[in-house]
Amino acid sequence: MQLKRQTLPALALGVSLAMSQFFPAFITTAYADMATGLEAFAVKDYKRAYREFESAWKAGDAGAAYNLGMMYDGGYGVSNSRMEAAKWYRLAADRDIVEAMNVLGIAYMRGVGVHKDPHMALELFFRAASKGYAPAQFSLGALYYAGTGPLKTDVQKAIELFTRSANAGHPPAQLALGQLLLEDQYVEMDRIAAWQWLALALEGGERSAQRALDKLATKMTSSEMTKANEALKKIRASRNDSNQNKEINKSE
Repeated sequence: MQLKRQTLPALALGVSLAMSQFFPAFITTAYADMATGLEAFAVKDYKRAYREFESAWKAGDAGAAYNLGMMYDGGYGVSNSRMEAAKWYRLAADRDIVEAMNVLGIAYMRGVGVHKDPHMALELFFRAASKGYAPAQFSLGALYYAGTGPLKTDVQKAIELFTRSANAGHPPAQLALGQLLLEDQYVEMDRIAAWQWLALALEGGERSAQRALDKLATKMTSSEMTKANEALKKIRASRNDSNQNKEINKSE
């Protein structure tokens, strides 16, 4: 099977392996120091945020190590240092923080702050993906799709991982699936499903989905468009119900 490597793989890897995508998605916990640190970061009091995260880490909050890594990665109140960031990510990853596993995997894949090591990157992606972390599932899927590093190209495995990630609400995976469903070279073309995934990706902030949606709209029949929009309404309603239940559970 001939793969068009200039299309989806370039997009998928460009999204999943760009470290700038991860700022400032900090870990939140119930720890007082962590909460205070997040509040300080929100008002750009970075030095105080660093102190609070450091205190939380010393108190045993593994997520604080990830947050400290993010601060070094972005140069928030500290010198920008990818090596120092990787050190903190590793500490968090060793304590099962999936966000740290994923971003550290990206660092190893690109050789940023660490020696380039695709095998270590894959180990980290696999660990985070096995725990249901959607961004890691997408990262791993992108590597399977492109046949990057030690992996051989496996389109079906990539689609499986993209689907898990997309169902969990990860916009880059939704965009990738929408594009795949328009490429009958890989999977059976499904304009209705493609429209749904692309629309969800756009709602999630993937602006490039708009161009694909505009192009797709010129090819869909009125019947297909009606079905796609009805399905989207159900998805949104289900998502709203889920969010309401989470809010109720938090308040109880």
